Amino acid sequence: MAETLLPLKIISTLFKHKFKIIFTFLSTVTTVTIGTYMAKPTYETTSDLLIRFGREYLYSPAVDDDRSPYNYFNDKGVINTEIQIINSFDLVKNVITEIGLEKIYPPPPQEQGGIKKRIFNYIKKTLKSVGLDFFSGKAPEPPNEQNRLARAARQIRQLLVVRGDPAANIIHVSFTHSNPQITADVVNTLVELYKEKHLETFSESSEATAFFKKQVDIYYNKLLKSQKEFEGFQKENLTISPEKQQDLLLKQREKLKLDFFENELQVALKKEPLFANPERNEVVAKGKKELLRLKLEELELSDRYKKDTSKIITIRRQIELLENLLGEMPDKRIIKIRREKIKQQLKKVDKELLNLVLNGIEYHKLKDEVELYSERYQNYKKTLDDFLINDEMDRHKINNIRVIQKAPVPLDPILPRKEMNIASGAILGVILGACIALCAEYLSKKSINLKNNQLEIT
Repeated sequence: MAETLLPLKIISTLFKHKFKIIFTFLSTVTTVTIGTYMAKPTYETTSDLLIRFGREYLYSPAVDDDRSPYNYFNDKGVINTEIQIINSFDLVKNVITEIGLEKIYPPPPQEQGGIKKRIFNYIKKTLKSVGLDFFSGKAPEPPNEQNRLARAARQIRQLLVVRGDPAANIIHVSFTHSNPQITADVVNTLVELYKEKHLETFSESSEATAFFKKQVDIYYNKLLKSQKEFEGFQKENLTISPEKQQDLLLKQREKLKLDFFENELQVALKKEPLFANPERNEVVAKGKKELLRLKLEELELSDRYKKDTSKIITIRRQIELLENLLGEMPDKRIIKIRREKIKQQLKKVDKELLNLVLNGIEYHKLKDEVELYSERYQNYKKTLDDFLINDEMDRHKINNIRVIQKAPVPLDPILPRKEMNIASGAILGVILGACIALCAEYLSKKSINLKNNQLEIT
């Protein structure tokens, strides 16, 4: 029974204090409504950026490194790097400087010399004239331009929201402000200056470009000097290719050796008296036998190899030698003269070979220098060309950032939310009115009980 009467009592109490509830409800709703409509509106706008992998993220190995340039960032690393650049304090300060500090955050009225400041100065002057100087202390110094700029930059960074989407390589840049035009101007200016900051962050320094220019000049001069020395050495020593010259001299020496052997054999055979009757001479018989063997071997090799191979040439030379020996022998005096001539030619060839070996060392040393300086010059020149191309692209502001959507001027504020605030005020008014009604009923009953107790005592 008590549980059934309790809701009735509450309803009765609320109805009894209906005017208090209505007054509280209307007061709360009115206050919330007035506060909502008097509150400064807050606008928000967003710009979307597409980050593409470009030349900025390619690592170029050192000059002497043969590896090709490669990407040293992943998708998440690229997005996080770009977010840090957008949130950088210097970039935000540049945005404020570009738009104007007074335009983004106008100074308060007292700093503009408004009516409040004039009234305050008048009261101060009047009190001082009657001997009441309450403001004799040192007035606080107004904040300088740099401090105001730093505070504004911190405030903008607090209101700036930069979100990355590594899966799509997209960055969303949002900003809130009480002025819709300023909101869009801040975001769009930030994006434009961010592009320049991005190029500045990833571009090579002027010192690096100057260094490579200097290295190119140094190795170009070294290359010219080494080429001049190399060409001078070639002209002086008549050396074009030591390897080819050495092969020619070795072939010439081999031929002279064969001639010398033939001459020695002729001398030895000339000393034998048996040559008076060659048909009965055992040496001639052996020679003919060897000649036959060589001719047979020549025929066999001709079927297997080409005619100008070294083996066939050697056999033919031996056949020719034996045929000469078995024929009419030259005079002994002529043989001796020829022998001395071959010796002199051999000595000359050996001397040329020795000089060629010595000159070959110097030749290869100079040639290696030319190749080394040429390689260094080409490497530095290629790197410098890459730097100059990147600098030219930076001057034309060519980068890997694309604006998908510029920040539009917002039409409707995101705060205050009028309908939600008024609805919340209405709910709050009902709750406060009900609480006030129940409290009033409770205090009323308590007061009545207290009076009844006093009457019973008296």
